[in-house]
Amino acid sequence: MDLVVDANILISSLISSHGKTFELMLNDNFSLIAPEFIFEEVEKYKEDILKKSNLSEDEFNLFLSIISSRINIIPYEELKSL
Repeated sequence: MDLVVDANILISSLISSHGKTFELMLNDNFSLIAPEFIFEEVEKYKEDILKKSNLSEDEFNLFLSIISSRINIIPYEELKSL
């Protein structure tokens, strides 16, 4: 099943890295899809995510890397044509 991931979902999974949202992001039964600018949003709120999650920067980068590896990125140009 394909799931579209927006910035709120990605940020939520990082804040609660031991929660259900993070768990779902790692579930092999789902194919994750997101626009390429999703990571710009995460970067924009990185400091807030770090404060709310109590993750170290290394943990944050690790979790983001794990989740990112599961997401199929849709280029902005493709989205414009929809």
